[in-house]
Amino acid sequence: MKLLLAFTLALFITGCVNKPTHNTTVVDDRPRITFDAQLSTAAKHYSVYIDGIAYGSLDNFLSDENALRIISGRHQISITHNGAVIKTYDVTLGANETRVLKVSHDK
Repeated sequence: MKLLLAFTLALFITGCVNKPTHNTTVVDDRPRITFDAQLSTAAKHYSVYIDGIAYGSLDNFLSDENALRIISGRHQISITHNGAVIKTYDVTLGANETRVLKVSHDK
């Protein structure tokens, strides 16, 4: 009886060790926005707004590695400096699209 119990326990443990596994990969295909800033002052003094929501300083999104990911569709993107809107873009973005917006402070 003890031998049968030991054999059953060994079989059970072996079955747990050889359990099949699988990997799941998630692809982020949201559109990305980055900026090309040609400004007289530092980009950190400018703010990015998308559809009226603040996303932070412009200098956070100046390179492709730090591109801003948003959902697909139509958006209004505004760049502000000292509370005043200096540039507004109406863009429509699709899946996996990267858009570079040029920003300059025209006076």
